[in-house]
Amino acid sequence: ITLPAWRRVLAVNLDAAFELVRLALPHLIATRGNVLHISSISAIVGEFDDVAYAASKAGLEGFNRRVALELAAHGVRSNVIRPGLIRTEVFAAMPNDFFEAQLPFIPLGKVGQPEDIAHAAAFLCSDEARFITGSVLTVDGGEAAK
Repeated sequence: ITLPAWRRVLAVNLDAAFELVRLALPHLIATRGNVLHISSISAIVGEFDDVAYAASKAGLEGFNRRVALELAAHGVRSNVIRPGLIRTEVFAAMPNDFFEAQLPFIPLGKVGQPEDIAHAAAFLCSDEARFITGSVLTVDGGEAAK
């Protein structure tokens, strides 16, 4: 990977998270809000993406831990969802045999749907998750558990 490509990926996946939290900080503190980052199984597995993507998502998870610790005194929670293979628009052009080839690596034997991530997000931002901060919720059908 070239240095400009490396920097572009880190800017999108890590710098943007920093800027968004920084800019939203007054509102987050005033409302005792929630921060929710979307990482990727590539942060720990790294087999589907390039090195910059994996590094940026691992960095995002480390950033989340510090945000959670630093904002907890203000009642602000920060968590991460770490999706596995989810059938999103990014993969719309992929043939079905691509997804079928991945099934042996996913213990639940199916590819995730966008709704699986939405349900996890709704939970982490709800009052039911009021004692959860600094955590990573892996939504991957068990792939990372292997």
